[in-house]
Amino acid sequence: MPAFRYSARDAQNAPRQGEIQATSANDAISLLSRQGLKIEKLEAAPFVNPGAPTVLSTPPRAVQRAGQSTPVVATPVQTGAPRVRRLKYKEMHLLFAQLADRIGAGISPADAFFAQADMELDPKVSAALRYVAKETAQGRKPSECLAELGLFVPTYVCGMLRAGEYGGYMAESYGRVSAQTGDANKFQRYFWFFWFIFINGIIIIPAAILMMRGFVKAYDVYEKTNGSGGSPTDLVFKSMGAFFAWPYGPLIVLLLGLLFGGVKCWNMPFATRLRHKIGFWHPYMVARAKHENIAIFTWALDGLTRGGVSPYSAWNLAAEAAPNLVMRERLTDVGRRLREGSRLSEIVRSSNVLPPEYANLIATGEDTGTAADALRRISDMSYNDFQTSSVAAKGIWTMSGCLMFAIFGLIAFTIVMYFWYKVFYGRVLEGMDASLIWKVW
Repeated sequence: MPAFRYSARDAQNAPRQGEIQATSANDAISLLSRQGLKIEKLEAAPFVNPGAPTVLSTPPRAVQRAGQSTPVVATPVQTGAPRVRRLKYKEMHLLFAQLADRIGAGISPADAFFAQADMELDPKVSAALRYVAKETAQGRKPSECLAELGLFVPTYVCGMLRAGEYGGYMAESYGRVSAQTGDANKFQRYFWFFWFIFINGIIIIPAAILMMRGFVKAYDVYEKTNGSGGSPTDLVFKSMGAFFAWPYGPLIVLLLGLLFGGVKCWNMPFATRLRHKIGFWHPYMVARAKHENIAIFTWALDGLTRGGVSPYSAWNLAAEAAPNLVMRERLTDVGRRLREGSRLSEIVRSSNVLPPEYANLIATGEDTGTAADALRRISDMSYNDFQTSSVAAKGIWTMSGCLMFAIFGLIAFTIVMYFWYKVFYGRVLEGMDASLIWKVW
C-alpha cells in the first residue's frame, strides 16, 4: 500500500510530522483529518521493497544480542494500548471476515478498523479496534497494534497478519485468519456433549447413592413408627433431603465447582503451552495439530515467497504464524540456525519439522522456478489432511464419549442394584425365619 509523508498541525496548533499508509492522497487526507489534524504538506514516501530483509517491524522488532547471529523477537511495552479480554473464536471469525472483505475491496486498514469499531457493541472491544485504527492511520502496521493489546487475539494471529503485510497479501491473510478461527470454533463447539457426559457422570453416581440411602432410611423410619411417621412418599423425600443437606449436596457442589474451575484454568493463557503440548502428544489430536500447523506455515511461506522475501526472512516470518506453540518454537529454533542465501528445500530437509517428501517437492519447484506453487500445493494438501484428521478426531472422541456414558451408567446401575437387593431386601428379610422363606417358595 502506498505511503505518504505529511506535515500538519493538531488542535493545539502544535506541528506534527509522520508517515501514513493509504490507498491514495485523498484517502490519506481523510484519515489525517479524522485525527483532528490540519494538513500543511503531503507527499508520496519512497517505496520500500518488502523483500529487503531482515529487519522486522515493531513489535516484534529484531534486536541483536551478543553472540547471536539471528534476530531475536523482542516485544516492547506500549503504555497507550488498552487491555481487553480475549476474543472468542467465533468473534474473531466474524471480525476478520469483515476486515478481509473491506480491505479486499480497496478500503484502507485504518478505515476498515474504524468501521468495525463503530459497529462493535462491546465498548472495550470497540476502544481496542479504535486504537488499532488510529495507530494504523499514523503509518503503523495493524499486526503491531494488535500485538500491543495483550490477550485480545492469539499471538499466531498477529504472525499471520504480519506475514500478509510483508508478503503483500494483506486481505488474504485476514481471510485466512477468519477461516482458521472458524474451524477452531466449529471443532470446539463439537464437544458440548462432553460437558453433558461429565456433568451427568459426576451427578448421577452420588445421586444414585442419595436416592437409595434415602429409600432405605425411609423404610427404617416407617418400620419403627409402624406407619405413623407419615406416608412412605413423604418419608422418602424427607430422608433424601437430610442426606442431600449433608454430605451428598455439598459433595455434588464441590465436584461441580472443581470441574468448572478446572475447565476455567485449562482455558487460561498460562495453560496455553500445556494445551498445545498435549495437542502434539495426544493420539486423538496429534495428526490434526500437525497438519493444521503445516498448512498455515506453508501458506504463509508461499505468500512471502511470492512477495519476494528471501527464504531466510520468509521462514522466520512464517514461523510466527504457526498456531501451536510447540510447533512454533521448533520452527523458530530452525530459523535461528539459518543464514542468508540458504535454499528453502535445504532448510526443510535439515529441519526435521516437515515431512521429508515436502523438501523434494520444494526442491523441484526451486529448480523449475515454481517454488511458490510447490508451497501452495503443500499447504492445500496439508489443509485437506487437517480436515480429514478433524473428522477422525471427532469420530474417536464421540466413541470415547459414548463409552464414558456407558461406564457412568453402569456404575450408577450397579449402585442401585446393590442397595435394592443387598441393603433394602436385607432390611426387609432381617429376622425372618429361613425355614419360613423356603416354605413360601
